[in-house]
Amino acid sequence: MNTKLVYQQYDDEFTYVLTHVETANQSTTITLEQLNRDGSFSPSEKLRITPEGLFRIELGIQQIDPPCCSLETPNNVGLRWKSSFKFSDEQFTG
Repeated sequence: MNTKLVYQQYDDEFTYVLTHVETANQSTTITLEQLNRDGSFSPSEKLRITPEGLFRIELGIQQIDPPCCSLETPNNVGLRWKSSFKFSDEQFTG
C-alpha cells in the first residue's frame, strides 16, 4: 500500500493515503484516509471496484446506501448512467 494522493487547492494541500485493500467475490474494496497535519488519519472514503464499475460505499464514517456508481464499466465514450443513493438521511439522484 503506502499509495498517497496529494491535492493542491489554492494555498492548502490535502493528502489521502490508501490504508486498506480487501479482495473477495470478484470485488476489491479500498479505504482512503486523509492525513492530518498532526500525522493522524481521518476516515475519507471507501470504494468498491467490481466488474460492473467503481462504487463509493462510504464517505467519512457514513455508509452510502445503495453504493453510488462513480464509473460504470465497460467504459465507452459518451456512456451515461443513472445513480440514486442515500447519504446522511438525504436521497440523491443523478
